[in-house]
Amino acid sequence: MADALILLSIHRWAQRNKDLDISFYTLNTKDFSDPASKTAPHDDIKQFFEPTTNISYHSNLGTLLSSISGLDPFDFYPEPAPGRCARCNECVPIESLSCNSCGETYPDHIDEDGIHSRPFEAAIWLTLESGYSAADADGRRFTSS
Repeated sequence: MADALILLSIHRWAQRNKDLDISFYTLNTKDFSDPASKTAPHDDIKQFFEPTTNISYHSNLGTLLSSISGLDPFDFYPEPAPGRCARCNECVPIESLSCNSCGETYPDHIDEDGIHSRPFEAAIWLTLESGYSAADADGRRFTSS
């Protein structure tokens, strides 16, 4: 189960960052590698890797280092701070489900105060940590607790 979560999380992140080349490195060749060739992904998961995605598979540190040689360490960017856009690092207020600067969309968003926002009809549905939820859409108010 944990292996599947790792792979699916990386795959989802890669789908959101198609302009990046992503390297997947593992020593767990038993679960991830093809039994006939430890340097290739297992047949059950090969669709998550190149050439169908932007994720390259590595079970050998030498091939990983060869594939990333020449990269500038500043090519990598850390996760954005809460309330910041992952693409341009500009402020994304809780009431906005997209970045005003670059247009990156966030269909589900949880801010640093634990407020979860998601699209709802022509509005935004907010859910607080306490469980209270509310939205205003076309002059109608929706609440639940």
